Amino acid sequence: MAAARRRRPGEIQALILKAAREVFTAKGYDRATTREIAAAAGVLESLLFTNFGSKAKLFDAAVVSPYADLVADYVQHWNRTAPGGPPQRRITAVIGALHELARVD
Repeated sequence: MAAARRRRPGEIQALILKAAREVFTAKGYDRATTREIAAAAGVLESLLFTNFGSKAKLFDAAVVSPYADLVADYVQHWNRTAPGGPPQRRITAVIGALHELARVD
């Protein structure tokens, strides 16, 4: 039997964040459990708490922060390009970015 490969902390965090996005998207914050997020990530539930501290902090890292970053990037882009270009093109760009953010693979 081969020994299990030890994962790096960054890899574990990425697995947890991806699983959290999927579970929160499917079930919402209230119905999602840390146990099922950990199971979807293939990690122990204790690693979820070691890496993120709480379900609320995990939700912030997996859902809120990426959305806030997207909005901040969009505002910066809007401010740089506001004098030129039709608003429809800029709005289409942000809707495309929101779609990518919401997409669960």
